[in-house]
Amino acid sequence: MQQFIDHKAPKTHDYARYIFATILDQSPLTKGANVEIDVIENQTPFPKLVEMPEGAPDTKRMSAELTNWPVRLPGRFGLLYDFTNDLLGSMCTPLLPTIQPEIRVDLTFNYVIDDPEKIYETAKLLGLKIPTREGVGVPELTAPATFSENPPEIRWRGETVSIPPNSKQLCVCRVVFSKAVGEVVSWDEVKEEIDGGKKVHRRTTKKSITDTIRQINKKTTAAFGEPLLQTSKLSFYRLA
Repeated sequence: MQQFIDHKAPKTHDYARYIFATILDQSPLTKGANVEIDVIENQTPFPKLVEMPEGAPDTKRMSAELTNWPVRLPGRFGLLYDFTNDLLGSMCTPLLPTIQPEIRVDLTFNYVIDDPEKIYETAKLLGLKIPTREGVGVPELTAPATFSENPPEIRWRGETVSIPPNSKQLCVCRVVFSKAVGEVVSWDEVKEEIDGGKKVHRRTTKKSITDTIRQINKKTTAAFGEPLLQTSKLSFYRLA
């Protein structure tokens, strides 16, 4: 029987996210610390493990192989073990996992963290929210968001969101950060900032501004865990 993991399958991607999310639960990560990751087939995320007969399909032989767990299970365990170790690479040192003697794959991985920063970077590439970065103290986590124009970016909770230069997003940020947290900004203030004067023929619409606010909130939610701006019928304001 051939056994292999489909690296491109969505289930395999979900498994990688699960591994890193479980490690991030231990944040802030410390070099040399041990982390445990429980993997239970049909309960936790599990990579797509493909099993198929050698050569031409043979239903009778395949049925016999699939019920022969003493032979089948070690191969499945080995694939999962190697794949997970390759996934974490130089970020962690593997210890011997604990495996439960059941029909399904049920084990606990143990790793010693070698490179916390690389774990954070890889987790972010997988689309995971980083709860706490090293070096970010309580004052930085509770301080209001800040905005700079060179380069254009919003900073909050130890994270950074880039803002396109010469854009409507930049104009919205310029106006809202000129005011205190919670202070109301009218649509007209932003229109004036974007259009630059009343002689412009095609004035910026309210819809264009609300779309821009949605774009900013989408970025801040991904980076900071929550939107930065709150809108009302005729205005909006900064939440942090």
